[in-house]
Amino acid sequence: PDAGRGAQPPLPAPMAPMVPAGFASGVQRPMATVGSRFAAHLLDGLVVTGLLLALYVVALVLGLFASSLSRISYDLASLAAAAVGLVALVAYLGAGIGYIVWGWGTGQTFGKRAMKIAVVDAATGAPIGYSRAVVRYLMMAVMALP
Repeated sequence: PDAGRGAQPPLPAPMAPMVPAGFASGVQRPMATVGSRFAAHLLDGLVVTGLLLALYVVALVLGLFASSLSRISYDLASLAAAAVGLVALVAYLGAGIGYIVWGWGTGQTFGKRAMKIAVVDAATGAPIGYSRAVVRYLMMAVMALP
């Protein structure tokens, strides 16, 4: 009945899961090998270590500044020492939050993207989402305790 008009594109499904480029929903993919998982984890560790090292350099500079301030004022030295602790806290919280938001929330961390693997839901093929990512990250922290 619509002569001269092309076919209308289908409307997107409401509430469709967000899937990163290259990861079609519902597509079965082979499981990642132990070697590729190890390499991805190693790359992630190197990236996080590099970022933490940079923040610790900032903390070291603040610490040196604090020691020089102790000759001038004890209050200023205490404030600078507190800043060192705050930098360390921000570094560790930032690493954990970044791992969840940039990593499992989208299905891939930097290392997983480099190794072309992803954490996906077995049923849908979509990333596991933030709530499952948080639980997964907390379980990794528990397993690291021993």
